[in-house]
Amino acid sequence: MKQICLALPVLMGRTGHARRLMQELEGPRRPERDRFARRLGIHKAAWYLAGTPLGELLIGYLEMDDLNRAAALLSGSHGDFGRWFNASVLDATGVDLSAGEQIPLPELFCSWDDTVRTNDVNR
Repeated sequence: MKQICLALPVLMGRTGHARRLMQELEGPRRPERDRFARRLGIHKAAWYLAGTPLGELLIGYLEMDDLNRAAALLSGSHGDFGRWFNASVLDATGVDLSAGEQIPLPELFCSWDDTVRTNDVNR
């Protein structure tokens, strides 16, 4: 399972847009969101709005089987929901998710998972 965390800067004055996007994803567009995520091979997603001294960030944590496949499908999303989602993220953050490989991905520095167990009792 691949994990990715996206940190997208919210444009000045667009926090309301980011909030509305997430409210729609949790509300009226939830069935479309679920179908879209399954189509991309996403098994888990969590979105956060984080305030920083430099401005707000829309942070997305995603778990999927194949990051490259998901990115390719996202950049080629031409259905109504895919177009709406990409346009909404672009409006709130200035980041065009349909750009595919041009999106800078964060570097993973450290990871810990309690589900990975060993028989070593000294750990």
